[in-house]
Amino acid sequence: MRLNCALVSSFLFVSAVLAEYGDFGGVMYGWDVTDKTVTYARGDFVVPYPQVDVVHSAFIIGVGLDGLGTCDASLAAGIRVAITDSHEPDILAWSEFAPGILNWNPSFIVSPGHLLEVIVSLVGPSRTEGYFSIENISTGQKWSEDITNHPYSLCLGSAYWTVEIYPDGQTPLANFNQVTFTETLVKHGFPGQRYKPRDHLTLLKINQNGHDVTSVNLIVRSEATNILVTYIG
Repeated sequence: MRLNCALVSSFLFVSAVLAEYGDFGGVMYGWDVTDKTVTYARGDFVVPYPQVDVVHSAFIIGVGLDGLGTCDASLAAGIRVAITDSHEPDILAWSEFAPGILNWNPSFIVSPGHLLEVIVSLVGPSRTEGYFSIENISTGQKWSEDITNHPYSLCLGSAYWTVEIYPDGQTPLANFNQVTFTETLVKHGFPGQRYKPRDHLTLLKINQNGHDVTSVNLIVRSEATNILVTYIG
C-alpha cells in the first residue's frame, strides 16, 4: 500500500490508501478508524449501460458495512447485472446480512439509466439488527426491510462503495464502462450525524491475472465526495 493525496477542482484534499483488493473496485472507508462505530452508509448511482458482447458475464454494485475486512458479519445491498444469451442486461436487486441471509427481489424493476439510492444502517444500538433500502429514484419504487436477531454482530469498522466480480469464481467480469457513486455518506454512532468521508479511505482496484481491470478516482467538493469506478479491461 502507499499513501495518495488527491487534489480536486475545488482545492480540497482527500487522503487515501491505494490497495489492490482482488474482486472489488471502489472505495472502503474506515481502514484506520479505531472507534468501530460506522453505523450507516449511503450511496447513489446511475445504473450503467454495460457492454453486452460477452454473454454470461456479470458484475455487482454494492453499498455496505463491514464485509471487506476481518469481520464475520456484513450488511450490504445493491444490484447484480448479468449479460444474457440474448445479449441483454438482466438486472436483479439484492440485499445481504451475511452470513446466512441473502435476498433477491425480481419484483424490483431496474433498467440501465435509472438512478438508485442505496442505504444500509443499524436499526438501533444493537449490532445484530440491520436495515437496508434500495429506492429507484427514476420510477419511485422502493424496497426496504429491517433484519433483526441476526446470529452474528457487525463490527462497525468500515463502509464501502464498490463494483464487484460475481463471487462464484467462474463468471467473467462484464465491461460495465463506469459507475459513479454520489451522495456517499456515513454515520458514526446511533442515531449519529451524516458525514461526507474525505479521510480514512482505501481505494480498491480489481486485479486479474496480474493486471488491473478497473481504476478508481475521487472527486471531492464541499458538498459531496463522488467515487468513479471505471472498467479499463
